[in-house]
Formats: sequence, structure tokens, C-alpha cells
Amino acid sequence: MEIKSRALQELCYKEIDISDIEEIRLWKNSHSNYFFNSREISVKEQREWFSKIYLGDKNNFIFIIYYKNEKIGCIGFRISENAWDIYNVMNISSNFKGVGIMHTSLKELIEFIKMKKNIDFKAKVLNSNQNLSWYLKNNFKVIDKNNDYTNIKYFG
Repeated sequence: MEIKSRALQELCYKEIDISDIEEIRLWKNSHSNYFFNSREISVKEQREWFSKIYLGDKNNFIFIIYYKNEKIGCIGFRISENAWDIYNVMNISSNFKGVGIMHTSLKELIEFIKMKKNIDFKAKVLNSNQNLSWYLKNNFKVIDKNNDYTNIKYFG
């Protein structure tokens, strides 16, 4: 599935397929300090996750973000506790950090996912993840916090 941006002509989102999972594994492993599972993911584990968990859940979507035909990163959505859980948010392109591509992508993908099921959008962000401020700038509010992570909810 491919979605074209309404805001930027050269921006689009493609749902992942088997050809994307190795790159996502490498992205995740190189930024593991931002994720709850901080240990290295093996090729076998990634393939099993894709075939058994990702493909087995009709309410689980990860989109690769393309700008000017370059992979910028990805954003995932899955239903957890009767809300869309936003996960695997990664901006891996240093060429486009801080220019609003991820902001636009998040906003447009939330609108798209909302058409599938109009429920709340939430995320859990590790307290050690400095990107929590990015979420707060993008219409998320802190719901609660513990020693390890912060629960946030989208109010867009």
C-alpha cells in the first residue's frame, strides 16, 4: 500500500513488506537505546516477527517514509489496549532531521490510520529517549510517567 502526501509533493508512505525488514532491523539495532527491547535483533528473529506477528495482525501497520525517493525513516501503528499504539518511530536520514518531514508524516499517517478505526493514539517513550520533546511538540500530552517510561496521548 502506498499513500501520497497531501502536504508535500515528493513525500509518500509505503507499508513495509518482506524486502524492508532487514533494513528496519539494522535501523533498530543501530538505535537500540531508544527502544524497550535494547538487545540486538537477529535476522531470524526479524523474519519470525514479520511472518508471525506483523503479518498475523490486521491492525498492525509500519510505513517507510520516502522523500524525494530517499528513505527517511518509518512510523508504526498497532492496536493495543483499545488505542492505536505508535511505535518504531525512526528518522534515520541526517539530511532531513529537523525540517518537518517526520512531523508531516506523523500527522498524515494518523489521519489515514484514523479512517481504519477512530480510537485514541498513544505511545510509550523511554524516559532516556530525548525525542520525547518531539512528541510533545506534535500534539501529544503526558498521561502518566514512571521511572522507566512516559505514557503519552495524541490530542491533534
